[in-house]
Amino acid sequence: TQPSTLPAALPVAGGAVPQVQNLPLDAYARATGLNLLPTVLSQGGQADDGLVRDWPQPSVDFQQNTSYAVQWFAFGAIAAIAWLVVLGGAIRRTRQRVDQQAQARMRARR
Repeated sequence: TQPSTLPAALPVAGGAVPQVQNLPLDAYARATGLNLLPTVLSQGGQADDGLVRDWPQPSVDFQQNTSYAVQWFAFGAIAAIAWLVVLGGAIRRTRQRVDQQAQARMRARR
């Protein structure tokens, strides 16, 4: 699984790079020990230089996958219910078989 927060210090032992969806600059500064400026650089100048200037705003909604989570929990519930139905049928068949064998033994004793 991927961590949702940065570790206390970077780089992480083993060289693993943590993957986070939203990166708070203060947490990144603490983890790396870097002094970061809370600024955004913007390209100015002529519009004919081929650089894109109208960038879409990135999504900061980390709850955008809630519907997927609900979907997978529903699949899990359906699988659990199906397993219980199949298990119940197997138990019922086993009990019927045991009852039939017991009745056959009782008939054989008479």
